[in-house]
Amino acid sequence: MTSNVIVPAVLALAIAVFIFARQLIQRPVTQRGLLMPLILSAALGGVFLVGHPPPAGIAAAIIGAVLGFGMGLVSGQVIRVWRDQATGIVFQRGGWRYLLVLLILLLARLP
Repeated sequence: MTSNVIVPAVLALAIAVFIFARQLIQRPVTQRGLLMPLILSAALGGVFLVGHPPPAGIAAAIIGAVLGFGMGLVSGQVIRVWRDQATGIVFQRGGWRYLLVLLILLLARLP
């Protein structure tokens, strides 16, 4: 294997482990955490459209966005969200069920 394959593979594995580990811990719900997926989707969609994709590419992107929205709704059903009575802070925790949903989605995308 060359470094052209190893470096991206190690980086992708590190990002996946980071994302999976974050789902198992309790963390506060923040405005940034709620807005970041929307901001990133809009920015990446803009970059995609600036490249003048063919109509089939645009259709595939729209289908992907609809499926992503639906999977987000499904994923949201297994994330626990609660308000701490003592501090009033809203917390979230994905847990093992959400980790399973993420793994299924990841495996569904692999060739």
